[in-house]
Amino acid sequence: MRSVLISLLAASVVLTTPRGVTAAPGSSASRDEERSEQEEVDAAIEAWARGDWSQVRARLEPLVQGGRDLEDPLLTETALRYLADATLQDSALGADLRDQLASSYIDRLLDADPDWRPPEATHGPEFYALVNDKRDKRERARLDLCEAQSVGCQADLEDLTVRYNKLDEKYRELNGKFDKQEVEVREIVARNRAIALVPFGVGHFYNGNTALGATFLATEAAVGATGLALLITRIQGCEPVDNPDAQETIRCDTSASGKSQDAWVLHRNAETFFGFAFISLLVIDIVVAQILFDPLRVESTRRVTREQLEREASKTDAEAGPKRPRRNRKQARATLRPQPVPTLLRGGAGFGVSLRF
Repeated sequence: MRSVLISLLAASVVLTTPRGVTAAPGSSASRDEERSEQEEVDAAIEAWARGDWSQVRARLEPLVQGGRDLEDPLLTETALRYLADATLQDSALGADLRDQLASSYIDRLLDADPDWRPPEATHGPEFYALVNDKRDKRERARLDLCEAQSVGCQADLEDLTVRYNKLDEKYRELNGKFDKQEVEVREIVARNRAIALVPFGVGHFYNGNTALGATFLATEAAVGATGLALLITRIQGCEPVDNPDAQETIRCDTSASGKSQDAWVLHRNAETFFGFAFISLLVIDIVVAQILFDPLRVESTRRVTREQLEREASKTDAEAGPKRPRRNRKQARATLRPQPVPTLLRGGAGFGVSLRF
């Protein structure tokens, strides 16, 4: 009778609606969403309080089906919690189906928050028992996973320990061979370039070129001695002419020496030649010595093991003591330093000396 009455009312509404007026678009969707999510959850809680489990399921299942979440996370938690409790207490469903549906809702809550716990003394004992069982299974699964990971880590640790021991043994072996390896140690002394400026082969002797130094020394001595002997002989037998207009530059005693004037001129020319030759030899000696100069000289060479060399270095460092800290450049020195500086005088320019710390 009620269905017939509803049909008649619907027909009358259709007949009385003006033809020019049409239903607004989306009016069916607005009728489907007349109630908000909060109102639906509140209505479901009221039905849960009355013990109308089917009504609770009818209101909440469409809201959370297919893994859908509500706009408010707290509202989602409330809807799933009451839906799980109502499902467990709905006798219209089979026991297996109740456990399966309620477990899916509780799993969603625990997936969202593993530490989630329901409020106490709110739902039925079946709900709390199922929640505790789910939590125990999850904790047991995490424990089994941790134990499996621990076993795997222990196996990896043993494998890495074996590899480490092998590598450490190999390292010790190589390190021992490295310490026993012989190396050549050279004691090097820095040379002074100023000494190489001394002629008569001294620079070559200092550079270690003994043969070359002896050659220059003998040649310079012979040429110098010859030139010096010629010079002494001419000084004893001749005297210079003070008259610049005279044709002869020297006047020699031809009767005492038995030489003619032309012979004495040749004597003087030979003396001049040996003098220039001697000076040229000195210059060549110095230039060659500077070209062949080696700033470092190997004092001694010996072969020792690296281990012994490290011990000697450690002993030397211990005897030398700690290094002195570096002085700040801006800090004043404790000694005076003379330094030449340009000076302007009344009669011109010159050099002066300044003392600085």
